[in-house]
Amino acid sequence: MIGNQVPIDIAEGKASFKELSFYEYKNVCKMLMSDDIYDINHCLETIIKENVTSSRPLSIIDKFKCLLVIRNTILGNEVTFILDKRQITIDLSLILATEFNDDPIVYDILTLSSPKNFYSLDYDNYIAECLVKIGDTSVVDLTVEEREQLLGETSLSITDIYNKLHNVFGDRKINIFKDIDINIYSQEYILRFIKNIFYEDLFQILNFEFACMRNLEFKSADFKTYTYPEMKIFLNHLNKEKEGENKTMTDQ
Repeated sequence: MIGNQVPIDIAEGKASFKELSFYEYKNVCKMLMSDDIYDINHCLETIIKENVTSSRPLSIIDKFKCLLVIRNTILGNEVTFILDKRQITIDLSLILATEFNDDPIVYDILTLSSPKNFYSLDYDNYIAECLVKIGDTSVVDLTVEEREQLLGETSLSITDIYNKLHNVFGDRKINIFKDIDINIYSQEYILRFIKNIFYEDLFQILNFEFACMRNLEFKSADFKTYTYPEMKIFLNHLNKEKEGENKTMTDQ
């Protein structure tokens, strides 16, 4: 059977995702009603875990790209928001075309790179996620806990390492619109940014669901089968048919 895997362009590897059904997207919006950073991160990581397959572990650059692609297949490439009393429309596909800086960072005997998760519990966990090498020895195949243990065996200051990462990552901003930049390494900021571009008003979604049940006679299983864009197309076709029928009756 042919699946609905959609390829995603990532560096040094392959990734693809399974399109979310309307039912899944509605549940995502329910989860994103929370304003708690931990809940937002859990929701986004769940989307990645359940829908994305890849040939290698994903960094936050990869995850950010995956989430943008998934979002675009559901709601389209454009997003509009208000900033400083200005209405701004951004084409998210242009962000995907941006070249992200993921150059290795060297600090003393350590080589570090982008972390694997948007949210980390503490400095030790965050640095361990970024750790690639100690001296000439690769640690990429070790668990985060094992890397933390190796870090503890060095005489290096965890605070100094974190400050180095914070300063370098802080300069790796992405321009999304004229004078507006985002930084995917800023944990709270980037999680809220992704939430805002993913979320659609739940009341509007429920109204749409009701319209499909009433006009298309959809059952619960149908919402788990079709995607949100597909259902919009079905409903639009039905509305056009009705308009055509009404026009024919008026002309008679």
